[in-house]
Amino acid sequence: MIRHARRSAPVLLAVLLAACAVAEQDAGQSLMHRTSVNGAELHYTDRGAGVPVVFVHGGLEDYESWSTEVLDSLARYYRVIAYSRRYNYPNRNPLRHDGFSAATEAADLAAFIRKLGLGPVHVVGHSFGGLTALFLATKEPALVRALVLSEPAVTAWLPDLPGGDSLYRDLYTVLWQPVRKSFEKGDQDGVLRTTLLYFAGADVLDQIPSALRTVLTRNLPEWEAIAFAPNAIADPHRDEVQRIKAPVLLITGDSTLPILRPINDELERVLPRVKRVRIPQAGHELWETHTDVVRRVITEFLANQ
Repeated sequence: MIRHARRSAPVLLAVLLAACAVAEQDAGQSLMHRTSVNGAELHYTDRGAGVPVVFVHGGLEDYESWSTEVLDSLARYYRVIAYSRRYNYPNRNPLRHDGFSAATEAADLAAFIRKLGLGPVHVVGHSFGGLTALFLATKEPALVRALVLSEPAVTAWLPDLPGGDSLYRDLYTVLWQPVRKSFEKGDQDGVLRTTLLYFAGADVLDQIPSALRTVLTRNLPEWEAIAFAPNAIADPHRDEVQRIKAPVLLITGDSTLPILRPINDELERVLPRVKRVRIPQAGHELWETHTDVVRRVITEFLANQ
């Protein structure tokens, strides 16, 4: 999740209802599984057969945040696995701030792929999950067949990008510093209110559907880990990203958050084998608001790999 421009009430309501629909959906017809890697318990669903496709969710989300429609559609051709990262629902791993980062999550993902004996996989990552997938591709290239990235949160690149310096400062002064203070006071409502104000551009905590509030609340341990870790949103170096040999599909929204626009452009410039698909009138929530388009472009991309 990254900051939204301020939205009109009808647009904001539509986004919240779309997110709520995903939050309320059944987790699919596949059973819940559980495994342990790197001292962390990870829950996941596993459906279909064939070349594995592993889904890595974004911040304040979990394995249930993916559209069942997308997962079931791909499961007709692939083995589709959606897991929850170490501090996300329903995992109950002891919270540690020191050393936590997207690189930690990538190490978990690598161990997860090996533990399940998946071999090289297609990886689909959104936002913080996209950053995790990028780290995996730079550190463990033999595990990656292809990458599907929807707006990876490579925010550490911002100070070096045109106009990115102020966006980077804003990320910490408007979001992470107040969120950290609310956590220190044990004020979960304060954490959620600040987060929604930053991302939605309005104080909508009391307006969001209860199902969406449940999803956000149950994933607050991850938000706390990010807020207090010294370098949670670490960046893969550009030279490492430039050496990624796997083909990459970069999905971006034409109406996405200001903080993500320079990052999306830089990724398109740096990644050597990238195909970028811009979705008109889509924001960072493109998985919820443009499900059919996302499903189609991913299916077409993977069919050619």
